[in-house]
Amino acid sequence: MNNTPLWAKNSDVVIPDEVKAVNNSLPFDYVLLPYDLKASIAHVRMLESCNILTRETSDRIINTLNDMVKEGDELLNKILSSGEEDVHSAIEAELIKRIGEDGKKVHTARSRNDQVATAFRLLVADYIASISDKVALFIKALSDTAYKHTETVMPGYTHLQHAQCVSLGYYLTTYAYMFYADYKALKKAEKSCMEYLPLGSLAFAGTSFKTDRNMMAKELGFNAPSPTASYGVSDRDFLLETLHCLSVLALHLSRISEEFILWSSNEFGFINMDKRYSTGSSIMPQKKNPDIPELIRGKSARVFSAYSRVWIALKALPLSYNKDMQEDKEAFFDAFETTTIMLDAIIPFFSTLTFNTKRMEEESKKGYMNATDAADYLVKKGVPFRTAYRIVGTLVENISKSGVALEDLSLSEYKKASPLFDEDIVEFVKEINCMERRSSYGGCASSEVKARLDDLLNALRTE
Repeated sequence: MNNTPLWAKNSDVVIPDEVKAVNNSLPFDYVLLPYDLKASIAHVRMLESCNILTRETSDRIINTLNDMVKEGDELLNKILSSGEEDVHSAIEAELIKRIGEDGKKVHTARSRNDQVATAFRLLVADYIASISDKVALFIKALSDTAYKHTETVMPGYTHLQHAQCVSLGYYLTTYAYMFYADYKALKKAEKSCMEYLPLGSLAFAGTSFKTDRNMMAKELGFNAPSPTASYGVSDRDFLLETLHCLSVLALHLSRISEEFILWSSNEFGFINMDKRYSTGSSIMPQKKNPDIPELIRGKSARVFSAYSRVWIALKALPLSYNKDMQEDKEAFFDAFETTTIMLDAIIPFFSTLTFNTKRMEEESKKGYMNATDAADYLVKKGVPFRTAYRIVGTLVENISKSGVALEDLSLSEYKKASPLFDEDIVEFVKEINCMERRSSYGGCASSEVKARLDDLLNALRTE
C-alpha cells in the first residue's frame, strides 16, 4: 500500500492514518476511472499535437491508457488496492509502473483540479442519460395505461375530498406530463454538464504551455473550454442543476407513490397489487402491503438531502478550488443510485397493477361530484353562475340528508329548486356525460386526453 502521495516533495513523507481517513476519496471516486482515462487520452493527444510531447512518447502513453481501458474490472481491482488517495493519482501511478519515466509526463499542463472536474462532468452527463432513459420508459408505461382508460370514470379530488368526475386516463396523463417535465429538465442538465471543458485549466490559473483546449473540448464532446481556468475548476452549478432535477423527479415519484398507497387501501380499493410487488405481514396472514411505493416515498428524502448537502458545502466557498468540493461526489452517487432504484422498482410495480374500475365508478357516484354540472345547466339557460351555484348548493344540502344522488332525483324535486330544470337534466348530470363535456384544451374528456397523450408521445420521440 502506498503511503506517499504523488504530491509529496520527499519520498520519506508518510501520511498518518487519521489524515488519510479524512482526505482519501478513492473508496468512492473510483467510479470516475473510465472517464479519467478518456480525458487523459484526449489530453495526451493534445500535448503531442502542440509539440509538448513527442509522437513516440504520446503513442506509448496512449497505447498504455487504451490497454488500461480494455482491462475493465481487472484494472479497477488494481486501482482499489493501490493505496492511492484518489483515482487520478492511482491511474498515474499505474501508468508510471508500466512505462516508467514516460508515464510521469502525462501530468504535463494539467492538475488534479481540472482532471476531477472534467471526469466528473463526463460521468454526470452519462448518468443523466441513464436516468432519462428510465424516465422515458415510465412515461410510456403511464401513457399506455392512460390510453386504455380514457373512459374509465373515477373520482377527482381536491383537498383529498371528492370534487369532480374525471377518468383514470386523465389522472395518469397528468402524472405522465409531470415526468415529461422531469425528462426535459434532465436533458437540459445533461447539456449543462457538457457546456464547458475544465481540462487545461490546471490548478486554477491556466498554464505557460501553448496548449489547445478547443481540440480537447471537441474530442470529449464539450461545447467549448471554460472561459476562465478558475471557472473551470470551481464551478459545480451543473451538479446543483442535476441534483435539483433529481430532487423534483424524486418528489414526483413520491407523489404518485402516495396515490398508489391510498388506492391500495380498503377505503379506496382502486388497485390490486401483484403479489410479486407487494409484501405480507409476519403475523397477519391477510395483509398485502404497498412496501414498494412506501419505500419510494421514503427514499425520496435521500435525494432531497443530497441536493442540500452539495448546496450547503458550496455556499461559502471562495474562488477557486477548495477541498470541500470533494464532498460533492458521495452525495451525487447516492442520489443517482437511489433514483435508479426508485425507477427500477416503480416501473414493474405500476405495469403489473390491476385497476378496480367498478369500484372507481361506484365512488364516482358519491359526494355530488356532478353539482357543478347542474349549476352549469342553469347557466346555459341564462342564470348567472353565482346564482346557479347557490341554487344547486341549497338543493344538494337538502337532499344530502337522505343520500339521494342528483342523477336519481325526480324532475319535480329539481323544479322545486328552479323551474328552469327540464327532463334532460337527469341525462345531463350522469358522471360519464359530465366528464365528456369537459372538452376544453387540457380537459378530462376522453378525446382531449387522447389528444394530449398523442402530443406527449410525439414530443418524447423528438427530444
